[in-house]
Amino acid sequence: VKTISYPCDLGLCVTTHAYQTAGTKTVTASGTVNGVTYSGSTTVTVQSNCTEPQAPVADFTWSPAQPRAGQAVQFTDTSTGHPTSWNWNFGDGVPPLIPPGTSTQQNPTRTFQNEGTYTVRLEASNCKGTSVKEKQITVLPACGESAVPTADFNWQPVEPTSEQVCQTFPAQCSKQPYTGQKVKLTDASTNNPTDWQWYDFQELKLNFTGQATVTVQWAQPGDKNVRLKAKNCVGWSDEKLKTVKIYADERPVTADFDPPGNVSAGKEVTLTAKTGFAYGDPTEFTWEIQDPKPGEPNPVKLTGNPVNYSFKCGGHREVKLTAKRGTYTGTVTKTVEVSGQICGPEAFVAADAAKVPGLNNTLWRTDIRIFNPANSETRVNLYVLEAGKSNSAPPGVSNVPIPARGSLALDNVLEFFRQQAGVDVSKAAIRVTFENADGVPPVVVGRTYTDVAGGGTFGQLIPALEVRPGSMPREQWITGLRHDGTGGEGFRTNVSLYNLRPSEARLDLYLYDAQGQLKAVKQGKSIAPLGYEQAPILSFFNVSDPLGVAAVKLVLAEGSEAGFNGSVVDNRTGDASLESNEPPASGTALVIPGIAHNAGAAGSVWRSSLTVTNPGSSAANFTLKFVPKGLPKFEKDVTLPGAQTLSIEDVVAWIVEPLTAPEASGTLVVYPKNGVFPVVSARTFNLAPNGGTFGQTLKVFHAGNAAGKDTSYRRLYLTGMASEDIARSNLGFVHVGGPTVNLKVWFYDEQGRLLNPDANTPYTVALSETNPWDQDKLENRFRNKGWTLPANLRVISAVIEVEGGMGQAYASVIDNLTNDPIFIPAVPAP
Repeated sequence: VKTISYPCDLGLCVTTHAYQTAGTKTVTASGTVNGVTYSGSTTVTVQSNCTEPQAPVADFTWSPAQPRAGQAVQFTDTSTGHPTSWNWNFGDGVPPLIPPGTSTQQNPTRTFQNEGTYTVRLEASNCKGTSVKEKQITVLPACGESAVPTADFNWQPVEPTSEQVCQTFPAQCSKQPYTGQKVKLTDASTNNPTDWQWYDFQELKLNFTGQATVTVQWAQPGDKNVRLKAKNCVGWSDEKLKTVKIYADERPVTADFDPPGNVSAGKEVTLTAKTGFAYGDPTEFTWEIQDPKPGEPNPVKLTGNPVNYSFKCGGHREVKLTAKRGTYTGTVTKTVEVSGQICGPEAFVAADAAKVPGLNNTLWRTDIRIFNPANSETRVNLYVLEAGKSNSAPPGVSNVPIPARGSLALDNVLEFFRQQAGVDVSKAAIRVTFENADGVPPVVVGRTYTDVAGGGTFGQLIPALEVRPGSMPREQWITGLRHDGTGGEGFRTNVSLYNLRPSEARLDLYLYDAQGQLKAVKQGKSIAPLGYEQAPILSFFNVSDPLGVAAVKLVLAEGSEAGFNGSVVDNRTGDASLESNEPPASGTALVIPGIAHNAGAAGSVWRSSLTVTNPGSSAANFTLKFVPKGLPKFEKDVTLPGAQTLSIEDVVAWIVEPLTAPEASGTLVVYPKNGVFPVVSARTFNLAPNGGTFGQTLKVFHAGNAAGKDTSYRRLYLTGMASEDIARSNLGFVHVGGPTVNLKVWFYDEQGRLLNPDANTPYTVALSETNPWDQDKLENRFRNKGWTLPANLRVISAVIEVEGGMGQAYASVIDNLTNDPIFIPAVPAP
């Protein structure tokens, strides 16, 4: 309590007082009269005039954050609660001689003369009270530099060191640092920097602060920009930019293992890859084991090291080891001798063989070509599966020899059966079984065509389905079907259904129109053992015309395997194209070669149509990209509701619109955007006046039916070509995915004679994402190599080895009389 006294002389005492604080105050008066002391007191209530709700909360900041001795520091009050007075104590005194600096300013400036850590105190007050805040400030020594740094740095490879690489991998010695090799960058700036900022590092987009050395690792080769700023007590330097060249990691990885001995089918063996520095330090191992047991995947893929495996099939079983370190791989293939039963596809079935008159003055015939890619003779058995019958014991011709790398050519195959087996039928499927020492299956292709003087066409490809029990997916789709009349215009479709197994098959079939509407259902449809049926699509599904564009979903019962073909016939010309069921696509994209919008030989004018069906139950998005030879790419996005079909008559014009379609040919790539592959059918056809035909059905390639990287296959087998005096054969190669794919080709005639100059001189092709397609006449390919292709070869086949990325091959074989082609895809093989 503070007491204030006011003296008073004789007489009336009056005084005035201003109270500084609110509250109840006691006032006392006293005096002496004639030696007698008198006193009295009273209380006075003083009201507050303070409008603040509470005392302030003191706080403050300063700049720079780490000042140096002799450098002015600006303190800034950041207190809340509206303080009206401030008392600063900067804590830099030397008691008892030198008091600390103080200030009553709200935002004072203070210069600390010496380095050290000081406690700064702020008292912030208002009419409600006072708050205190203390903080420590670190003052650095006074700057001894006269200028900012000149930033610079150097670098060297580490982990592994340059010396280690040069000793072990001499070819890589001058190409350091390389991808995956760690690089140490060391500051070499002048003027004693104490802080650093590293940044950029190209695609790494890294940022390091406060480090004089940093270590980084690039995954991609090329020139990499690295930027550095260095700081000392004067300030930051200018940026220093240097380019670090990163080379490709070309160190080889060696894959190796010792084949186990005394191996028999059903007995588990251990496969162990060799590892260590001498083999390039591989860290990942993939095994591909050729073990072709029907009903099971082949090759069998295993990962890791070591692995255990029981061979299911006897014979000469190839085992391929891929050892990998980063992006570099080494591969080795060795043979494991396995005793026991040799396995393979049970058979092949090619449907829709014909020897019969058709509508609009057509006369249908079927030729079959069977290529033996084995190194030993193959003997085949051919059976007739008559339409509308149970064929559990079909008639046929047995034990027909085919030399190694040779072919069996059967023109008018149903006439062959009449002459050789006494079986005279007009429609049938052909079943082929085989035997050889290596267990290598043959390649079977057929073509059904019209054989009328002055109006015959090369017709449609008849693919042969492999019979591997248990391997066929239960749900499959077929699109590209069309029926809008049987007269002189439009198209008609005949469908065929055939059982691949010698036991009854059951399945459900669903017919959808282009709008995705379910038009018909055949549930519980049964097919006799090895049965074969054929009918017009309208009667098969009991629907009326016009059906228009349509798709079929086929759902197999457990244990059933069947084929479904749709033969789409041009009513005007009698030319046919075949659609058939296939397993769903896999990989990242569908690739369709031979897409055309240009003129061809002999006055032909080529266009390509496309049919796309969404097999899902909900809408799906796809991107269609046309990649023409020598021109920019064009693409367009498509959204299709579930089960709906998009039919495009001229796909090149449709993709590039509103631009004018170029005169070009190329590939079409289809990308699923939400993981659902569409079902796709494509055709290239001839629009020439007085000779146009529906053309050829193009094969849709993807990771599941290509060979090379990330597939089960390393070879392709192709047959059905001929010399140009018999039919023009265009040989095409396609890059399906992955890195550059290298294809090596050996050609053989009908007798199995090599058409290359020698076995060590393959025809070679390299394709990549930027150069994905190569097609040329077979004769041109031979002439360009300086080779000679003999005339009068009715069958030419090819064995193709695939290295690197994924690739495929095909033949477009064109009838010299009518310019009508068929498209024959290569068959992938281990």
